[in-house]
Amino acid sequence: MSEKDLDAFRKGLRKYHLSERDIDEYVSRKEMLVKVNKTPKAKLMKMAKSIKPLVRVCISSVHDCEKVFWMKDGDDLVFTRFYDLMDSYLYHFEGEENVVKHGKKPIPVKNPEKIGEFLCYFDFHGITDDFYPCLDDVLCQIPEDIDIGRVDAFEVVFDCDDPSDAYDCLLDRYEGTVILYKLPDGLPQQVKAQPVKCSGLRA
Repeated sequence: MSEKDLDAFRKGLRKYHLSERDIDEYVSRKEMLVKVNKTPKAKLMKMAKSIKPLVRVCISSVHDCEKVFWMKDGDDLVFTRFYDLMDSYLYHFEGEENVVKHGKKPIPVKNPEKIGEFLCYFDFHGITDDFYPCLDDVLCQIPEDIDIGRVDAFEVVFDCDDPSDAYDCLLDRYEGTVILYKLPDGLPQQVKAQPVKCSGLRA
């Protein structure tokens, strides 16, 4: 994004009567998004081989995993089968068939250690007016001060019951909080073995 484009963005923000501090923050976020969106897909695919998405579910039975977006007592973190950079592991999560299992039960995520969190902004990926969070959104925005060698998995949480309400019209993005985890025993082999895809390519 050129200086001219940034100046135009800054000028557009002023009509919302924001403070100069808030305007500076939005401009900084816009610059960050432009920068990280240029991250090579090969680099993201390499990251996706060792950093996997978790989905928080309420398991009412072995055959019923209902996706939830709030952290509550009794909810479980499970691994999802979707490891395509450009497809949405959350948008397409339908339940039991999307959970990685050992036998008939989801592989447990035991004692995950939270090692960081950050605000993440999700693009539309060509899906008009739809919440469509993808792996590349998260992976390219992991802050530089995070040691990604320690990160095994992540989950995305929201400040509202319906994630589609977490839309920031000024950035034209959805906003959520990514929580990064280190797993005491690392990733289960069954999860590590799943291929990563991007536009038909595999890693």
